[in-house]
Amino acid sequence: MPVNVGYDWINQVRAGRLRGAELHLAQYQQSDLGKEAGNVAANVVLWPKMFVLSMSRQKFDALSEQQRGWIQEAADLGVKASLEATYDESSIARELCTRGVRFEDATPAQLLALRTRLAPVIERLAADPENGPLLSKVKAVAAQNTAGETLEVDNDCRKGVSVDERIAGTIPRSPAVIPEGTYRVQISTEEVLAAGLDNHEGTSGTWTLSVSHARFELRCQPVSDPGDDCGGSTQSEPLEWGALRGKGNVVYFVSDGTEPLKAARWAIKSNELQFTSPEHSGSWELVLKPWQKIR
Repeated sequence: MPVNVGYDWINQVRAGRLRGAELHLAQYQQSDLGKEAGNVAANVVLWPKMFVLSMSRQKFDALSEQQRGWIQEAADLGVKASLEATYDESSIARELCTRGVRFEDATPAQLLALRTRLAPVIERLAADPENGPLLSKVKAVAAQNTAGETLEVDNDCRKGVSVDERIAGTIPRSPAVIPEGTYRVQISTEEVLAAGLDNHEGTSGTWTLSVSHARFELRCQPVSDPGDDCGGSTQSEPLEWGALRGKGNVVYFVSDGTEPLKAARWAIKSNELQFTSPEHSGSWELVLKPWQKIR
C-alpha cells in the first residue's frame, strides 16, 4: 500500500509506520544509515533508471535551433551514460554490511506476487495516451539490457536482520523438539488486515506444516484469490522444506533452498502449536494464529 512520504521516510521506519522503501544503495550509504532499514532485497530491480533532462516547452521553443541541438545532445548523452556506465554497488553493499545491513534474495513466489500486483499498474500506463508511448520506449531500453548485476557480498552479509538477534545468535546443531505431526492454519485476508497488515506478502491461505525426524515441509493452498494467497504461489508442491534445529523452546527453520532463516519461540497446548517472535517480518503465517494438529 503506497504512501506519500518525503525526506522523513527514515523516521517513519523507526516509528514502525513504514515497512519498506525504494532507495539507491549509494544514497543510503551516504546518509550514514545502517540497521534503520537494514534488510535489502538483493535481487529485485523495480524499474530501469535513466537520466532525464527536462525543461518547459515555452523555454525550449524560445531557444535557437543550435541551442535546441545542444539540449538534445545533452539528453542523448544522459541516456547513453545511464546504459553504458559501470555502477559498482557491491563495494557499497560490503561497506553497508559492516553497519549491520543484510542482503536477502526475494523468493520466486515473492517475485511472482510482486509482478502480479504491478501488472494492473503497467496496463493502465500503457493505455494512457500520454504515458503509453513513453512506457514503450522505457520497455524497449529494458529489453535490450536484461542482464542484472549480482551483488557480491559475503555469506555473513546475507543472514538478514529480520530475525530477532537475541533469539537467533548461532544456530544450534541440535534438532528442534517440536512434536512430530501435521499442523494446519487457515488465514483469511480479513484476518491479515485486522492484524494491521496489508497482505502484500501473501500471508493469507491454508498453510500446512509437516514435522518429521527434525525436518519440516511447508505447503499452502489458496483460500480465495490465488494471486493474493500463499505468497502469490499457485503450485501444489511444497513452498519450503529443510531442517528444524533448536534449543529449548526456540526453533530455527533452516531451509534447504533459498528461503531466509526463520527463528521463533514455540509452545504447544493440547492440539495447538503457537509460534511467537519479537521480530517476524516475512513469516507472519507462522505467528498470526495458532496451528491445529490434524494428525
